[in-house]
Amino acid sequence: MTRREEFPSELKGLLRTQQIIMAALPAGVFFFLLIAILDRFGGNQPADLFGIFTLAAVAYAAMSLVAQAVVFRMITGAARRRIAQGTWQPPGLTTPQIATLLKRTGTSGQFMLVNQLRLILGGAILDGAAFFVVLAYFLEGSPIALGVAVLLITALLLKFPTAGRVGDWIENQRRRMEEDQLLSGAGS
Repeated sequence: MTRREEFPSELKGLLRTQQIIMAALPAGVFFFLLIAILDRFGGNQPADLFGIFTLAAVAYAAMSLVAQAVVFRMITGAARRRIAQGTWQPPGLTTPQIATLLKRTGTSGQFMLVNQLRLILGGAILDGAAFFVVLAYFLEGSPIALGVAVLLITALLLKFPTAGRVGDWIENQRRRMEEDQLLSGAGS
């Protein structure tokens, strides 16, 4: 599947699901941030630049950015190895529709579900950190917390799955799986 190829129609439903999830995560944080900003401006409360909540939230946000990247790599690497070995199973309960979809789409469908898992787990990590930072801003009014909240919302938006991005990611995972198989075959 290259950029020039049409995104497989069988996978468009899963893509739409991923898009809804990845739009909802930053939307919730954005509206909480909007409420916090309106509350701060309405009450003319003094800002606490380096309050304890702000420091804790910023530290948690930094750890979350790193953790999210590690989780993405761990999930992807483990799933790629299992798909190559033929032992990969979809996460959670598999419906008959998913089983049929996987039979029709092969590794593309498998990697599509892996991508969905990565997005949900990685997005949840960033979303939790973003809510914590917005709460710190709500309580203390620190512009640092406001800036980190905007950064995390932006990071979530940058994860938004488009057909081109997901198609490229799936193709990259297939290529890497083939390379891994060649390397493991050469070492035998």
